[in-house]
Amino acid sequence: MEHLTLYSESLDELQDAINAALVSQKLLEESSRHTLKKLENVESLAISQATGSARVRLGSTEVLVGVKAEVGTPTQEAPNQGWIVFGAEFSPVASPAFRGRGGNELSGELTAVLERAFFTGHGTSFAGLDLGALCILPGKSCWILYVDVLVLSVGGWVEDAASIAIKAALASTLLPRVEIIASEDPDDEPDYALDDDAAVSVSLDVAKIPLTVTVAQVGAALGLDLDETEKACASAAAAISVDPDGQILGVTKKGDGGLTPDVLLNMIDVAAQRGKLLHNALEKFIQLEKAAAMA
Repeated sequence: MEHLTLYSESLDELQDAINAALVSQKLLEESSRHTLKKLENVESLAISQATGSARVRLGSTEVLVGVKAEVGTPTQEAPNQGWIVFGAEFSPVASPAFRGRGGNELSGELTAVLERAFFTGHGTSFAGLDLGALCILPGKSCWILYVDVLVLSVGGWVEDAASIAIKAALASTLLPRVEIIASEDPDDEPDYALDDDAAVSVSLDVAKIPLTVTVAQVGAALGLDLDETEKACASAAAAISVDPDGQILGVTKKGDGGLTPDVLLNMIDVAAQRGKLLHNALEKFIQLEKAAAMA
């Protein structure tokens, strides 16, 4: 799809929507210190050899996601589905801490967090995306989507920005149309052909894919989108996977501190409300991009 940049009117609208998510009394008490920063930029990019891609800047965190589609073989556990593979890398140019072993460890941790946020059913289901739509010939051929996350800079919760970029990149992914070719011999299996004409390419239904919202506890307050200095003051945090309806699909605790049930429930409530707003805003941008591509 063509390049998309969010302009000031859209960003102001998004900022107003996000500010409305500060509904928790604990958040309001410390809102001057723990503000919900705006989603500054979402772009769809034309990356060579990528089927879909997006770049997101959330505060001072910047993430680039590329999607590459290849034809492969379905798994034995899910012969009627395609599958998705995550990879993550922290750019060594962004920080010396991302070089060598340190970067490898961070990359492994981020990959694990993303897999927990998006995969269900022991990895045979992808939250919000019908993997059956990636099947070409049951038990024989399917689409495999390699989703690679490159972290360009870190100034907050990387998984939050990554989840937005992943959904945007999958939304920009266009697969060649598949034509099933029946064999003249009824005993032979059918074959398929790929049509590379972009005019008949097939998009993915990403509407239900969740986003990750991380809520942190700092003293008696809860905070969203903490920067690196603020994160150092947080005793604990929860990365919460939220679908467009505000339903919670998963929670991953972060940090060494404990969370009481009441605090965790407050975190979930804040994440659900903020998640719905982010989903609505991102969906508007996806529809704008689709309209621009068709113009």
